[in-house]
Amino acid sequence: MSPNDPYPRSDEGRLEPPPASGYARIEAGLQRLSRLQLQRPWLLLTAMMASAAIAVFFARRLELHTALSELLPANKESVIIADRINERLARMSTLLVVAEGSDNLGLKRFVDALAPELKKIDPKLAGTVDEGVQKTQAFFKENRLVYAPLDLVQQVHDEIGERYDYEVGKQMGTLVDEEPPPPISEETIRKRIEQRLEKSPAGGQFPDGYYLDEQKHVAVMRILTGIGAGDLARTKQLTDAVERAIAKVQPRRFDPVVRVGLSGNLLSSAETYLQIRDDLTHVGIWGVSAILLVVLLYYLRLRTLWAMAIAVGVGTSWTFGLAYLTIGHLNSSTGFLFSIVVGNGINFGIIYMARYLEARRDSDVATSVLVAHRETWKGTLTAAAAASAAYGSLAITDFRGFKHFGLIGGTGMGFCWISTYLLLPVILVIFEQLRPIRPATGTIRRLAGWYGRPFAILVGRAPRLVIAVAAMMTLVTGFLSYRYIKRDPMDYNMNNIDNALPDRPSEIRRLARIAAGVVGRLGSEGIAISVDRVDQVLPLQRALEARRDATPGKKPFETVLTIFSLLPQDQEKKIELIQESRSTLERAHRRGFV
Repeated sequence: MSPNDPYPRSDEGRLEPPPASGYARIEAGLQRLSRLQLQRPWLLLTAMMASAAIAVFFARRLELHTALSELLPANKESVIIADRINERLARMSTLLVVAEGSDNLGLKRFVDALAPELKKIDPKLAGTVDEGVQKTQAFFKENRLVYAPLDLVQQVHDEIGERYDYEVGKQMGTLVDEEPPPPISEETIRKRIEQRLEKSPAGGQFPDGYYLDEQKHVAVMRILTGIGAGDLARTKQLTDAVERAIAKVQPRRFDPVVRVGLSGNLLSSAETYLQIRDDLTHVGIWGVSAILLVVLLYYLRLRTLWAMAIAVGVGTSWTFGLAYLTIGHLNSSTGFLFSIVVGNGINFGIIYMARYLEARRDSDVATSVLVAHRETWKGTLTAAAAASAAYGSLAITDFRGFKHFGLIGGTGMGFCWISTYLLLPVILVIFEQLRPIRPATGTIRRLAGWYGRPFAILVGRAPRLVIAVAAMMTLVTGFLSYRYIKRDPMDYNMNNIDNALPDRPSEIRRLARIAAGVVGRLGSEGIAISVDRVDQVLPLQRALEARRDATPGKKPFETVLTIFSLLPQDQEKKIELIQESRSTLERAHRRGFV
């Protein structure tokens, strides 16, 4: 038995179990596992790779949810109410068509030509095409008396009645020196109503009904669609259909210098999604590549690189396959876990590989595998358990960004440890069968581990200096961290997490700002408040408006809109007065008074 061979051998050369100890069962299990890995490496490799393939199948189905709501705690009242509102209100995204030109009349003609083409698009993609407020203005004009103040409707009703009574009395000769009331005509009624309804729901902002800024020569059209953020396939289908419609009407026919672009929260969400996805891809590729490069520089053996890469890759695939089965998606926090899991999970393979190669200098493959198993499992398992506990502690939080991070990171450490001890020895055995490892010689031997030698020399020759410098750095950084945290470094402005970079201005966001100057709040979102009963709506509206009006300086919000904001007030009473007035006018027509 050599110093590197901790297991005695029988006369036939078979490995004997270690002596009984407190870890006897674990040691015996590791020995049985080693025998299986030595005797059936291809079978184990096939089984492990099959399990990894299944895990990758599920992991590829993970969706990336970039919305801020995906990070919020699911059990908080505000989130519960938001989910309830989302169930009651149809999901609606906005695609904006923004035309910048020089001829307002040409822009109007362009809108008139494009609107019918947009309405031909599949309604499942383009739900509603909103080219302006023309229909709203027409509806309001037809029903303007219902939207008029009740006192005006009552006044018109009374004046029509008085004039009718006067004309009847005059016809029958029963008047006694009565002062005639003012004459009533369609023109006088219209004029009086229009004077009282200058600030109509249709708004004076768009006098011609178009979403048009006549000073800046910008026209906007809106497409309201049920396509959600992150649905890139259907988003592209819609944008392609809109661009074909624009090309068909030939905008330059109406304004030679017109420029037409697309914007809206549908595209800005897709842009953000793609930016985050690209960031995740770059971080994953560069992170894993840098980790494997360090491993290669340390060992200077390609077989070690491939062996550890495959082992940690299987553990990582198990991790994200389970994430799909338990969580179903990634968010903007957990999306970056791929390189983190690989970076931490490969540590177990590095330690195992180092001990294996050390034992392999003087022993055969079987002994080296056993030595690596026996002398590394406790330390690496402790490290894996500590890392899992550190990540897993986040799982007890309500904040889903941390909770999911802890669940995926914690399971990832365990899976990477398991895959290391199940798969890494198998790969090493197969490599040894194909081409036995030879001791490093020459330049390779001299360069192996070169970047760790200065630290080893420093620790050996000046340990007190190392401790003193480490203690001083700990004190200084601790003091700086205290001062930083004391200043409350949390940034509560959500606009600062935007992906748009100053040196790479987004055309989508530029057009969104231009459109917001034209359509105002029609192109922006608000805060939805849910109540239990309809009779609570108006009292809440009055309370909110009172709070807003009492706030000094900049107001916290502009307008409170409810369903009652779209309905005429005192509608039943007005309709009754209007019907009576109409009946009176019809009688007046029959008598020839009008």
